[in-house]
Amino acid sequence: MTKHSTQQASEVVVFLQPFPLGVAGGGPRIMRMLLRDPPVPILPICTSPLAPGQNGELHLPIRPYLGRIEHTRFHKVVYALAPLFRRWFVTRLEKLCRGSRAQAIHCVAHGGLDFYDAWGISRKLQIPYFLQVHDDVEYTSGGHVSSRFITEAWQGAAERFVVSQEMGTEYCKRYGAREFVIVTDGLEQIAPSAVPGIEQLRIYFMGLFHLGYEQNLEALIRSLELLPAELKSVHPPSITLRCGSVRSSLLRPGAEVRVLPFGSEADVHADLAGADCLYLPLHFDESDRPFAAYSLSTKMVTYLGSGIPILYHGPTGTAAYRLLRENRAAALATSLDPAEIARVLSDLLRPGFAHELAENALLLARRAFLRSEQHGKFWQRLLAHL
Repeated sequence: MTKHSTQQASEVVVFLQPFPLGVAGGGPRIMRMLLRDPPVPILPICTSPLAPGQNGELHLPIRPYLGRIEHTRFHKVVYALAPLFRRWFVTRLEKLCRGSRAQAIHCVAHGGLDFYDAWGISRKLQIPYFLQVHDDVEYTSGGHVSSRFITEAWQGAAERFVVSQEMGTEYCKRYGAREFVIVTDGLEQIAPSAVPGIEQLRIYFMGLFHLGYEQNLEALIRSLELLPAELKSVHPPSITLRCGSVRSSLLRPGAEVRVLPFGSEADVHADLAGADCLYLPLHFDESDRPFAAYSLSTKMVTYLGSGIPILYHGPTGTAAYRLLRENRAAALATSLDPAEIARVLSDLLRPGFAHELAENALLLARRAFLRSEQHGKFWQRLLAHL
């Protein structure tokens, strides 16, 4: 992925991200896609407290890793300790940028102040700064990142890359009108055609299963019980979740629900061969609205290129809902009412309907989510400033 190991004497573009590139999640997936085959030498730096593993990244954590406390109700201690290490982090980052002869800094803003500190270093070194936003920073930081910091970085960046039109529009309202570029996940392979139709409901989900999706899953499981008997008699509906784990309380007795460990892209593609419907849940709770309203998940991009019909299960008014509705690219369940979800699932079994949705999804994937176009657009805008 990287070129810094063999071309350390060359000038590099520093890429700063708050996660290891090899972990599951939308942000890492997008950055893996963008940093593959870079046209210039790059130096990826992971600022997560967790070590990045074997992905060619340098590790410059913004703070120490606190172990199990990170996943308990005492996790707020993390935010209280982070400022104590900020000066150390800034000093080390500046030293790395100078030593690598950085000609630009690119940052993914997520939950800490690393993106803002890098903005300050770029000004000091008089090099271009690029800001990338996958999820709403005010939401992912839990309110611990001041809007003043986001405003300065947003307005001062040479380029602003956002995951959706909704994200860019919202950030212009909050932090000042600026030009932005939409960059998200990209597909290298797209199914040549959609499935001709479906006769049963083998529902499939892959990726991170957020706690906010639990109520979605409970409603979906109950909806399967409400399907007409003739739809269940020959091929009982089932749900497969490749998400590592879910709480056992969600798995109702008698429900055909299978939970698989996280897998590779090859595992997911093999799973898709046995799926009839791809499940795309989004948060219904108002407290999670910023997560759903402005982001487009990489899961959705993968689904669009599969040729298999998508079941969207989330509120109206989200970036994903608007895109899928405008392109008639998914069945839309916009309630937690099991009876309504059952009606949407029954519609998917109508002759021709699933095929139409899947064909529309493939058209959308070819038009807007090719990896070559996402990669080229990103690097064209970045290279213009070097």
